[in-house]
Amino acid sequence: MKKLINFSNIVSLLSLIITTVLFFFMIHLDIIPVFYLIFLGLVIYGLNGLGTLFLKNKKRLWNIIGGILLLIISVISGVLIFYFIKTNHFFNQSFDNASNIYKTTYYIVAKENSSYKKIQDIENKTLNYYEGETYIEKATSFLDKVLSYNENNYSNIGLMLEDMNQNKIELILISKTSYDLVFNIDTSMEKKNYKIIYQFDIKNKMKIEKTKTKDIFNIYIGGRDFTNANMDFNMIITMNTKTQQVLLTSIPRDYYIEVDGYNKKDTLSYMGALGITTNMKSLEKFLDIPIDYYVSIDTLGLVSLVNELGGINYCSDFEYTTTHALILDSYDDTKGQKLHVKKGCQHINGIEALTIARERKSIQGGDRKRQENCQEILIDILEQMKGFKTLTNYNNILNSISDLYETTIPKSVIKKIIKDTIHNKGTWNVQKQVLDGEDTKDCVHMTSLIDWVMIPNMDTVNQAKEKIRQITRQ
Repeated sequence: MKKLINFSNIVSLLSLIITTVLFFFMIHLDIIPVFYLIFLGLVIYGLNGLGTLFLKNKKRLWNIIGGILLLIISVISGVLIFYFIKTNHFFNQSFDNASNIYKTTYYIVAKENSSYKKIQDIENKTLNYYEGETYIEKATSFLDKVLSYNENNYSNIGLMLEDMNQNKIELILISKTSYDLVFNIDTSMEKKNYKIIYQFDIKNKMKIEKTKTKDIFNIYIGGRDFTNANMDFNMIITMNTKTQQVLLTSIPRDYYIEVDGYNKKDTLSYMGALGITTNMKSLEKFLDIPIDYYVSIDTLGLVSLVNELGGINYCSDFEYTTTHALILDSYDDTKGQKLHVKKGCQHINGIEALTIARERKSIQGGDRKRQENCQEILIDILEQMKGFKTLTNYNNILNSISDLYETTIPKSVIKKIIKDTIHNKGTWNVQKQVLDGEDTKDCVHMTSLIDWVMIPNMDTVNQAKEKIRQITRQ
Protein backbone atom coordinates (compact mmCIF):
# COMPACT_ATOMS: atom_id res chain seq x y z
CA MET A 1 0.00 0.00 0.00
CA LYS A 2 2.87 2.34 0.89
CA LYS A 3 4.53 1.63 -2.50
CA LEU A 4 1.26 2.48 -4.24
CA ILE A 5 1.04 5.80 -2.37
CA ASN A 6 4.66 6.64 -3.27
CA PHE A 7 3.99 5.76 -6.91
CA SER A 8 0.86 7.93 -7.02
CA ASN A 9 2.81 10.83 -5.49
CA ILE A 10 5.56 10.53 -8.15
CA VAL A 11 3.01 10.36 -11.02
CA SER A 12 1.09 13.36 -9.61
CA LEU A 13 4.28 15.39 -9.15
CA LEU A 14 5.53 14.65 -12.69
CA SER A 15 2.17 15.64 -14.16
CA LEU A 16 2.14 18.83 -12.10
CA ILE A 17 5.67 19.75 -13.24
CA ILE A 18 4.87 19.15 -16.95
CA THR A 19 1.64 21.17 -16.83
CA THR A 20 3.36 23.98 -14.90
CA VAL A 21 6.04 24.15 -17.61
CA LEU A 22 3.23 24.32 -20.18
CA PHE A 23 1.52 27.14 -18.30
CA PHE A 24 4.84 29.02 -18.09
CA PHE A 25 5.25 28.84 -21.89
CA MET A 26 1.66 30.00 -22.41
CA ILE A 27 2.36 33.10 -20.29
CA HIS A 28 5.83 33.68 -21.79
CA LEU A 29 4.62 33.42 -25.39
CA ASP A 30 2.08 36.17 -24.70
CA ILE A 31 -0.39 35.35 -27.48
CA ILE A 32 -3.29 34.07 -25.35
CA PRO A 33 -5.74 36.64 -23.91
CA VAL A 34 -5.90 36.83 -20.10
CA PHE A 35 -9.47 35.45 -19.91
CA TYR A 36 -8.52 32.32 -21.89
CA LEU A 37 -5.28 32.01 -19.93
CA ILE A 38 -7.17 31.94 -16.62
CA PHE A 39 -9.70 29.45 -18.02
CA LEU A 40 -6.96 27.13 -19.34
CA GLY A 41 -5.11 27.36 -16.01
CA LEU A 42 -8.24 26.32 -14.10
CA VAL A 43 -8.84 23.41 -16.49
CA ILE A 44 -5.21 22.18 -16.43
CA TYR A 45 -4.75 22.32 -12.68
CA GLY A 46 -8.33 21.16 -12.04
CA LEU A 47 -7.76 17.99 -14.08
CA ASN A 48 -4.43 17.48 -12.35
CA GLY A 49 -6.10 17.70 -8.96
CA LEU A 50 -8.88 15.34 -10.03
CA GLY A 51 -6.39 12.79 -11.34
CA THR A 52 -4.42 12.96 -8.08
CA LEU A 53 -7.58 12.38 -6.02
CA PHE A 54 -8.44 9.33 -8.13
CA LEU A 55 -4.92 7.95 -7.66
CA LYS A 56 -5.17 8.21 -3.90
CA ASN A 57 -8.57 6.54 -3.76
CA LYS A 58 -8.62 3.13 -2.09
CA LYS A 59 -10.43 1.48 -5.02
CA ARG A 60 -8.20 0.13 -7.79
CA LEU A 61 -10.57 1.19 -10.57
CA TRP A 62 -10.30 4.85 -9.53
CA ASN A 63 -6.50 4.48 -9.35
CA ILE A 64 -6.44 3.26 -12.96
CA ILE A 65 -8.73 6.10 -14.13
CA GLY A 66 -6.58 8.67 -12.27
CA GLY A 67 -3.37 7.28 -13.77
CA ILE A 68 -4.80 7.32 -17.30
CA LEU A 69 -6.12 10.89 -16.82
CA LEU A 70 -2.74 12.19 -15.61
CA LEU A 71 -0.96 10.34 -18.43
CA ILE A 72 -3.24 11.94 -21.05
CA ILE A 73 -2.74 15.39 -19.49
CA SER A 74 1.05 14.90 -19.44
CA VAL A 75 1.22 13.74 -23.09
CA ILE A 76 -0.98 16.59 -24.34
CA SER A 77 1.02 19.08 -22.28
CA GLY A 78 4.29 17.69 -23.67
CA VAL A 79 3.04 18.05 -27.25
CA LEU A 80 1.86 21.61 -26.59
CA ILE A 81 5.20 22.48 -24.97
CA PHE A 82 6.93 21.35 -28.20
CA TYR A 83 4.66 23.61 -30.28
CA PHE A 84 5.19 26.56 -27.94
CA ILE A 85 8.99 26.15 -28.01
CA LYS A 86 8.96 26.06 -31.84
CA THR A 87 6.64 29.07 -31.98
CA ASN A 88 8.76 31.09 -29.56
CA HIS A 89 11.89 30.32 -31.62
CA PHE A 90 10.00 31.37 -34.76
CA PHE A 91 9.02 34.72 -33.23
CA ASN A 92 12.59 35.43 -32.12
CA GLN A 93 14.01 34.50 -35.54
CA SER A 94 11.38 35.87 -37.91
CA PHE A 95 10.34 39.33 -36.74
CA ASP A 96 12.31 42.54 -36.64
CA ASN A 97 14.92 40.55 -38.57
CA ALA A 98 15.54 42.92 -41.48
CA SER A 99 19.14 43.46 -42.49
CA ASN A 100 20.22 47.08 -42.93
CA ILE A 101 22.81 46.04 -45.53
CA TYR A 102 21.76 46.21 -49.18
CA LYS A 103 24.02 44.81 -51.90
CA THR A 104 24.50 46.23 -55.41
CA THR A 105 26.47 44.15 -57.91
CA TYR A 106 28.66 45.89 -60.51
CA TYR A 107 30.21 44.54 -63.73
CA ILE A 108 33.11 45.65 -65.88
CA VAL A 109 31.97 44.69 -69.38
CA ALA A 110 33.78 44.40 -72.71
CA LYS A 111 32.83 43.16 -76.18
CA GLU A 112 33.08 39.39 -76.55
CA ASN A 113 35.66 39.67 -79.36
CA SER A 114 37.97 41.93 -77.33
CA SER A 115 41.31 40.80 -75.91
CA TYR A 116 40.31 41.60 -72.30
CA LYS A 117 40.00 38.48 -70.16
CA LYS A 118 40.77 39.42 -66.54
CA ILE A 119 40.96 42.42 -64.23
CA GLN A 120 44.76 42.80 -64.75
CA ASP A 121 44.15 43.47 -68.46
CA ILE A 122 42.26 46.66 -67.57
CA GLU A 123 45.20 48.31 -65.79
CA ASN A 124 45.57 51.94 -66.96
CA LYS A 125 42.68 51.58 -69.43
CA THR A 126 39.65 53.89 -69.60
CA LEU A 127 36.47 52.84 -67.80
CA ASN A 128 33.26 54.44 -69.02
CA TYR A 129 30.17 54.74 -66.81
CA TYR A 130 26.85 56.54 -66.53
CA GLU A 131 27.14 59.28 -63.90
CA GLY A 132 23.58 58.71 -62.62
CA GLU A 133 24.12 54.99 -61.97
CA THR A 134 23.10 53.70 -58.54
CA TYR A 135 25.88 54.18 -55.96
CA ILE A 136 28.41 54.84 -58.75
CA GLU A 137 30.69 56.86 -56.45
CA LYS A 138 31.04 53.91 -54.08
CA ALA A 139 31.74 51.61 -57.05
CA THR A 140 34.57 53.80 -58.39
CA SER A 141 35.99 54.23 -54.87
CA PHE A 142 36.13 50.46 -54.54
CA LEU A 143 37.92 50.09 -57.90
CA ASP A 144 40.45 52.74 -56.89
CA LYS A 145 41.77 50.23 -54.35
CA VAL A 146 41.95 47.41 -56.90
CA LEU A 147 43.62 48.91 -59.96
CA SER A 148 44.74 52.08 -61.73
CA TYR A 149 42.44 53.28 -64.49
CA ASN A 150 41.16 56.36 -66.28
CA GLU A 151 37.57 57.55 -65.92
CA ASN A 152 35.10 58.82 -68.50
CA ASN A 153 31.51 59.49 -67.46
CA TYR A 154 28.38 59.83 -69.57
CA SER A 155 25.25 61.82 -68.79
CA ASN A 156 23.23 59.44 -70.97
CA ILE A 157 23.49 55.66 -70.53
CA GLY A 158 21.95 55.06 -73.96
CA LEU A 159 24.69 57.08 -75.64
CA MET A 160 27.36 55.15 -73.71
CA LEU A 161 25.99 51.81 -74.93
CA GLU A 162 25.67 53.14 -78.47
CA ASP A 163 29.34 54.20 -78.42
CA MET A 164 30.32 50.75 -77.20
CA ASN A 165 28.37 49.05 -79.97
CA GLN A 166 30.14 51.27 -82.50
CA ASN A 167 33.52 50.36 -80.93
CA LYS A 168 34.19 53.96 -79.85
CA ILE A 169 34.80 52.78 -76.31
CA GLU A 170 36.02 49.39 -75.05
CA LEU A 171 35.09 49.04 -71.37
CA ILE A 172 32.06 50.05 -69.34
CA LEU A 173 31.31 49.95 -65.62
CA ILE A 174 27.63 49.14 -65.06
CA SER A 175 25.41 47.76 -62.29
CA LYS A 176 23.99 44.26 -62.75
CA THR A 177 20.45 45.66 -62.65
CA SER A 178 21.16 48.18 -65.43
CA TYR A 179 23.00 45.53 -67.45
CA ASP A 180 20.05 43.13 -67.31
CA LEU A 181 17.61 45.96 -67.97
CA VAL A 182 19.40 47.03 -71.14
CA PHE A 183 18.88 43.64 -72.77
CA ASN A 184 15.23 43.50 -71.65
CA ILE A 185 14.51 46.90 -73.22
CA ASP A 186 16.67 46.71 -76.36
CA THR A 187 16.03 43.31 -77.95
CA SER A 188 18.51 44.11 -80.76
CA MET A 189 21.31 43.67 -78.21
CA GLU A 190 22.38 40.14 -77.28
CA LYS A 191 24.33 39.15 -74.16
CA LYS A 192 26.39 36.67 -76.14
CA ASN A 193 28.18 39.61 -77.79
CA TYR A 194 29.48 40.86 -74.44
CA LYS A 195 31.50 39.44 -71.58
CA ILE A 196 31.97 40.29 -67.92
CA ILE A 197 35.64 40.88 -67.12
CA TYR A 198 35.20 41.62 -63.42
CA GLN A 199 32.40 41.54 -60.89
CA PHE A 200 32.17 43.05 -57.40
CA ASP A 201 29.57 44.01 -54.79
CA ILE A 202 28.93 47.37 -53.14
CA LYS A 203 27.25 47.19 -49.74
CA ASN A 204 25.06 50.05 -48.62
CA LYS A 205 23.63 50.64 -45.17
CA MET A 206 19.95 51.49 -45.06
CA LYS A 207 18.49 53.41 -42.13
CA ILE A 208 15.92 51.28 -40.30
CA GLU A 209 13.84 53.22 -37.82
CA LYS A 210 12.60 51.40 -34.74
CA THR A 211 8.94 52.08 -33.97
CA LYS A 212 6.82 51.21 -30.98
CA THR A 213 3.94 48.76 -30.90
CA LYS A 214 0.75 50.47 -32.08
CA ASP A 215 -2.95 49.63 -32.37
CA ILE A 216 -3.16 51.20 -35.85
CA PHE A 217 -0.36 50.94 -38.41
CA ASN A 218 0.59 50.65 -42.08
CA ILE A 219 2.87 47.93 -43.45
CA TYR A 220 4.58 48.10 -46.84
CA ILE A 221 4.98 44.70 -48.52
CA GLY A 222 7.48 44.49 -51.38
CA GLY A 223 7.93 41.34 -53.45
CA ARG A 224 11.26 41.04 -55.25
CA ASP A 225 11.74 39.40 -58.63
CA PHE A 226 14.44 36.85 -59.55
CA THR A 227 17.10 39.58 -59.82
CA ASN A 228 16.52 40.47 -56.15
CA ALA A 229 16.58 44.12 -57.24
CA ASN A 230 13.28 44.91 -58.95
CA MET A 231 10.22 45.23 -56.68
CA ASP A 232 7.45 43.60 -58.70
CA PHE A 233 4.79 43.41 -55.98
CA ASN A 234 3.81 46.44 -53.92
CA MET A 235 1.12 46.59 -51.26
CA ILE A 236 0.20 48.69 -48.24
CA ILE A 237 -1.58 46.79 -45.45
CA THR A 238 -3.48 49.10 -43.13
CA MET A 239 -4.46 47.44 -39.84
CA ASN A 240 -6.68 48.72 -37.04
CA THR A 241 -6.50 46.18 -34.20
CA LYS A 242 -9.13 48.11 -32.22
CA THR A 243 -11.83 47.76 -34.87
CA GLN A 244 -10.45 44.51 -36.40
CA GLN A 245 -10.23 46.11 -39.84
CA VAL A 246 -7.66 45.37 -42.55
CA LEU A 247 -7.29 47.27 -45.82
CA LEU A 248 -5.11 45.91 -48.64
CA THR A 249 -3.97 48.64 -51.05
CA SER A 250 -2.12 47.28 -54.10
CA ILE A 251 0.02 49.53 -56.29
CA PRO A 252 1.12 48.51 -59.82
CA ARG A 253 4.83 47.78 -60.27
CA ASP A 254 5.16 50.42 -63.04
CA TYR A 255 3.68 53.26 -60.93
CA TYR A 256 5.80 56.31 -61.81
CA ILE A 257 6.35 58.45 -58.73
CA GLU A 258 8.98 60.67 -57.10
CA VAL A 259 11.95 58.73 -55.71
CA ASP A 260 12.60 59.74 -52.12
CA GLY A 261 15.87 61.67 -51.78
CA TYR A 262 16.70 61.79 -55.52
CA ASN A 263 14.45 64.50 -57.02
CA LYS A 264 13.64 62.14 -59.90
CA LYS A 265 10.78 59.87 -60.88
CA ASP A 266 10.97 56.13 -61.42
CA THR A 267 8.77 53.07 -61.24
CA LEU A 268 8.25 51.23 -57.96
CA SER A 269 9.79 48.18 -59.61
CA TYR A 270 13.09 49.77 -60.62
CA MET A 271 13.55 51.91 -57.51
CA GLY A 272 13.82 48.60 -55.65
CA ALA A 273 17.48 48.63 -56.71
CA LEU A 274 17.99 51.46 -54.22
CA GLY A 275 16.72 49.33 -51.32
CA ILE A 276 13.25 48.61 -49.96
CA THR A 277 13.30 51.64 -47.64
CA THR A 278 13.39 53.84 -50.76
CA ASN A 279 10.14 52.24 -52.00
CA MET A 280 8.61 52.62 -48.55
CA LYS A 281 9.60 56.28 -48.08
CA SER A 282 8.57 57.16 -51.65
CA LEU A 283 5.10 55.67 -51.13
CA GLU A 284 4.84 57.30 -47.72
CA LYS A 285 5.27 60.73 -49.33
CA PHE A 286 3.16 59.93 -52.38
CA LEU A 287 0.17 58.68 -50.34
CA ASP A 288 0.76 61.14 -47.49
CA ILE A 289 0.54 58.42 -44.83
CA PRO A 290 2.98 57.10 -42.22
CA ILE A 291 4.33 53.64 -43.06
CA ASP A 292 5.47 51.98 -39.85
CA TYR A 293 7.01 48.69 -41.00
CA TYR A 294 8.03 46.83 -44.12
CA VAL A 295 8.13 43.21 -45.28
CA SER A 296 10.42 42.11 -48.12
CA ILE A 297 9.16 38.88 -49.72
CA ASP A 298 11.39 36.35 -51.48
CA THR A 299 10.01 34.40 -54.46
CA LEU A 300 11.63 31.08 -53.48
CA GLY A 301 10.17 31.33 -49.99
CA LEU A 302 6.68 31.84 -51.44
CA VAL A 303 6.92 28.65 -53.51
CA SER A 304 8.17 26.64 -50.54
CA LEU A 305 5.45 27.91 -48.18
CA VAL A 306 2.59 27.17 -50.59
CA ASN A 307 3.93 23.65 -51.15
CA GLU A 308 4.23 23.01 -47.40
CA LEU A 309 0.61 24.10 -47.01
CA GLY A 310 -0.40 21.50 -49.58
CA GLY A 311 -1.29 24.17 -52.14
CA ILE A 312 -3.86 26.98 -52.13
CA ASN A 313 -7.12 27.74 -53.94
CA TYR A 314 -7.23 30.26 -56.78
CA CYS A 315 -10.32 31.43 -58.67
CA SER A 316 -10.18 33.11 -62.09
CA ASP A 317 -12.97 35.01 -63.86
CA PHE A 318 -11.67 33.81 -67.24
CA GLU A 319 -9.52 31.16 -68.90
CA TYR A 320 -5.95 32.00 -69.93
CA THR A 321 -2.47 30.58 -70.53
CA THR A 322 0.44 32.35 -68.86
CA THR A 323 3.21 33.97 -70.89
CA HIS A 324 5.61 33.01 -68.09
CA ALA A 325 6.84 29.44 -67.75
CA LEU A 326 6.71 27.30 -64.61
CA ILE A 327 10.34 27.99 -63.70
CA LEU A 328 12.34 29.61 -60.92
CA ASP A 329 15.24 32.08 -61.03
CA SER A 330 15.01 32.79 -64.74
CA TYR A 331 13.24 35.09 -67.20
CA ASP A 332 13.90 32.67 -70.06
CA ASP A 333 10.37 31.32 -70.53
CA THR A 334 11.51 28.95 -73.29
CA LYS A 335 12.96 26.67 -70.58
CA GLY A 336 9.65 25.56 -69.12
CA GLN A 337 6.01 24.75 -69.72
CA LYS A 338 3.36 27.48 -69.60
CA LEU A 339 0.47 27.25 -67.11
CA HIS A 340 -3.08 26.88 -68.41
CA VAL A 341 -5.53 28.46 -65.97
CA LYS A 342 -9.18 27.39 -66.13
CA LYS A 343 -12.13 29.67 -65.56
CA GLY A 344 -13.38 29.13 -62.02
CA CYS A 345 -11.64 27.79 -58.92
CA GLN A 346 -8.70 25.40 -58.89
CA HIS A 347 -6.05 24.10 -56.47
CA ILE A 348 -2.52 25.28 -57.30
CA ASN A 349 0.95 24.45 -55.98
CA GLY A 350 3.86 26.77 -55.15
CA ILE A 351 5.36 27.32 -58.61
CA GLU A 352 1.87 27.73 -60.10
CA ALA A 353 1.03 30.38 -57.47
CA LEU A 354 4.25 32.25 -58.28
CA THR A 355 3.61 32.08 -62.04
CA ILE A 356 0.08 33.46 -61.59
CA ALA A 357 1.41 36.18 -59.27
CA ARG A 358 3.92 37.20 -61.98
CA GLU A 359 1.46 37.15 -64.90
CA ARG A 360 0.19 40.41 -66.37
CA LYS A 361 0.41 40.16 -70.18
CA SER A 362 -2.17 37.46 -70.89
CA ILE A 363 -4.84 38.55 -68.41
CA GLN A 364 -7.58 41.12 -68.75
CA GLY A 365 -6.60 44.19 -66.77
CA GLY A 366 -2.83 43.71 -67.06
CA ASP A 367 -0.85 44.73 -64.00
CA ARG A 368 -4.00 45.94 -62.22
CA LYS A 369 -5.44 42.42 -62.37
CA ARG A 370 -2.05 41.00 -61.43
CA GLN A 371 -2.14 42.99 -58.19
CA GLU A 372 -5.63 41.64 -57.47
CA ASN A 373 -4.35 38.09 -58.06
CA CYS A 374 -1.53 38.73 -55.59
CA GLN A 375 -4.08 39.89 -53.03
CA GLU A 376 -6.13 36.70 -53.52
CA ILE A 377 -3.03 34.50 -53.21
CA LEU A 378 -1.97 36.25 -50.00
CA ILE A 379 -5.43 35.94 -48.46
CA ASP A 380 -5.73 32.23 -49.32
CA ILE A 381 -2.28 31.49 -47.89
CA LEU A 382 -3.50 32.95 -44.60
CA GLU A 383 -6.72 30.89 -44.86
CA GLN A 384 -4.80 27.66 -45.50
CA MET A 385 -2.58 28.34 -42.49
CA LYS A 386 -5.66 28.08 -40.26
CA GLY A 387 -6.24 24.48 -41.35
CA PHE A 388 -5.33 21.14 -39.77
CA LYS A 389 -2.37 20.65 -42.13
CA THR A 390 -0.62 23.53 -40.38
CA LEU A 391 -0.64 21.56 -37.13
CA THR A 392 0.52 18.30 -38.71
CA ASN A 393 3.31 20.04 -40.67
CA TYR A 394 3.97 22.82 -38.17
CA ASN A 395 7.77 22.76 -38.06
CA ASN A 396 8.26 22.75 -41.87
CA ILE A 397 5.70 25.51 -42.32
CA LEU A 398 7.41 27.72 -39.74
CA ASN A 399 10.75 27.13 -41.48
CA SER A 400 9.19 28.07 -44.83
CA ILE A 401 7.72 31.26 -43.38
CA SER A 402 11.11 32.17 -41.91
CA ASP A 403 12.65 31.88 -45.40
CA LEU A 404 9.84 33.87 -47.02
CA TYR A 405 10.67 37.39 -45.88
CA GLU A 406 12.66 39.96 -43.97
CA THR A 407 10.76 42.49 -41.90
CA THR A 408 11.01 45.38 -39.45
CA ILE A 409 7.79 44.33 -37.71
CA PRO A 410 8.54 43.65 -34.02
CA LYS A 411 7.35 40.35 -32.57
CA SER A 412 5.32 42.33 -30.02
CA VAL A 413 3.10 43.60 -32.87
CA ILE A 414 2.56 40.10 -34.27
CA LYS A 415 1.78 38.73 -30.82
CA LYS A 416 -0.76 41.49 -30.28
CA ILE A 417 -2.42 40.71 -33.63
CA ILE A 418 -2.66 37.00 -32.71
CA LYS A 419 -4.00 37.82 -29.24
CA ASP A 420 -6.62 40.18 -30.69
CA THR A 421 -7.58 37.56 -33.30
CA ILE A 422 -8.12 34.93 -30.60
CA HIS A 423 -10.06 37.39 -28.44
CA ASN A 424 -12.34 38.36 -31.35
CA LYS A 425 -12.63 34.78 -32.63
CA GLY A 426 -10.81 35.54 -35.89
CA THR A 427 -13.34 38.07 -37.19
CA TRP A 428 -11.24 40.52 -39.23
CA ASN A 429 -13.02 42.74 -41.76
CA VAL A 430 -10.74 42.62 -44.85
CA GLN A 431 -11.19 45.19 -47.63
CA LYS A 432 -9.21 45.55 -50.87
CA GLN A 433 -8.37 48.30 -53.33
CA VAL A 434 -6.02 48.72 -56.31
CA LEU A 435 -4.55 51.98 -57.60
CA ASP A 436 -4.87 52.67 -61.32
CA GLY A 437 -3.13 54.75 -63.95
CA GLU A 438 -2.29 55.27 -67.63
CA ASP A 439 0.43 53.29 -69.41
CA THR A 440 3.08 55.24 -71.30
CA LYS A 441 6.88 55.31 -71.70
CA ASP A 442 9.49 57.37 -69.85
CA CYS A 443 12.99 57.23 -68.34
CA VAL A 444 13.51 54.34 -65.91
CA HIS A 445 16.08 52.97 -63.47
CA MET A 446 17.28 56.50 -62.69
CA THR A 447 18.81 56.60 -66.18
CA SER A 448 17.90 57.81 -69.66
CA LEU A 449 16.74 54.32 -70.68
CA ILE A 450 13.12 54.32 -71.87
CA ASP A 451 10.63 51.66 -70.78
CA TRP A 452 6.98 51.25 -69.85
CA VAL A 453 5.71 53.26 -66.88
CA MET A 454 2.26 53.98 -65.41
CA ILE A 455 1.24 57.57 -64.71
CA PRO A 456 -0.94 57.52 -61.55
CA ASN A 457 -4.65 58.16 -61.87
CA MET A 458 -5.00 60.71 -59.07
CA ASP A 459 -8.73 60.02 -58.65
CA THR A 460 -7.97 56.44 -57.59
CA VAL A 461 -5.02 57.67 -55.51
CA ASN A 462 -7.16 60.20 -53.62
CA GLN A 463 -9.92 57.63 -53.08
CA ALA A 464 -7.36 55.18 -51.71
CA LYS A 465 -5.85 57.80 -49.39
CA GLU A 466 -9.29 58.63 -48.00
CA LYS A 467 -10.10 54.96 -47.40
CA ILE A 468 -6.80 54.47 -45.55
CA ARG A 469 -7.60 57.53 -43.40
CA GLN A 470 -11.06 56.14 -42.61
CA ILE A 471 -9.54 52.90 -41.30
CA THR A 472 -6.90 54.69 -39.24
CA ARG A 473 -9.36 57.24 -37.78
CA GLN A 474 -11.80 54.69 -36.37
